[in-house]
Amino acid sequence: MLKKIVISLSLLSFSLLLSGCATLEQGERKDDLWQALASYRKLLRWGYYEDAARYQLPDGKHKADLDLDYLKGIHLTEYEELERVVTSEDTLDVHVKISFYHEDYSNVKTIRDVQNWVYVAESKRWFLDDDLPDLSIEKTLKAKEIPRNKPIEIK
Repeated sequence: MLKKIVISLSLLSFSLLLSGCATLEQGERKDDLWQALASYRKLLRWGYYEDAARYQLPDGKHKADLDLDYLKGIHLTEYEELERVVTSEDTLDVHVKISFYHEDYSNVKTIRDVQNWVYVAESKRWFLDDDLPDLSIEKTLKAKEIPRNKPIEIK
């Protein structure tokens, strides 16, 4: 009888220990996610686009050649996280509003970016499974808008 009680208590203790480890791992994973999101936001906010691209999945599916000359002129005026949507235990969609301008143009553009973040267990870190936000101003310019800091050729 005593042997059964000892075995039962041992099994109960072991199962509690395992569930505690799982909770601890989930807590660490959540902390890692918040840290990755904050770091990514700061990198974009301060114009470190190459470093922000290192958060993309290493499989290269979303890696694009960055036009660093163009991006040097981009300045973010706002990066607001609107919503976090948990899609599974290892994935999260983050909806953000980004306002920015290019120093050669006079208009501010605001976009909504949906970022898909995934946890890769082998690396024990979160990655962006998406492209970097589209920070191109030229696509939205009207024909009559002229860059401020570029010389106008007069014939």
